[in-house]
Amino acid sequence: MKREDIALIAHDVILNFDLPIDKPLVLFVDRQRFSRYLDLMHMKKHVDRTPCFTIQTHGGPVIYFCDEIVLSLVDGRSHDEASMFIEAITLHELFHIANHLPADTNEAAVLAEELAAQDMRSRYPKHYRLLRSVSQASQKLFKHNSTTRA
Repeated sequence: MKREDIALIAHDVILNFDLPIDKPLVLFVDRQRFSRYLDLMHMKKHVDRTPCFTIQTHGGPVIYFCDEIVLSLVDGRSHDEASMFIEAITLHELFHIANHLPADTNEAAVLAEELAAQDMRSRYPKHYRLLRSVSQASQKLFKHNSTTRA
């Protein structure tokens, strides 16, 4: 799967999203810049488990993707599962946009994540389950890699 495939899937999800939102711009950045953006936003996430994030600009919402991270998270999964994962992460970001919750504190960010997860679970249960599966697998892998490096 290539960056163009990810973009096509994300744009298709955005066009078919049924809640009223300002349609976001989708941008791809390399891993180093993506990591730097996360640092600047003081996000308490590990870059290896964060395939995309949304920011609100004066011009409207922007979803930043790092294709390298997206592909690492779906490595070993079928093309259909990889495509569904991209749909799921895009939907998750669209719920952040629809919910209009600022994530300017750690507590607000946790609340925004919980609300987006709740929306996913109720409206897109298959996508929610896949997100959980990939998230849990990446956490186990990260923990394993951390202990083997020590």
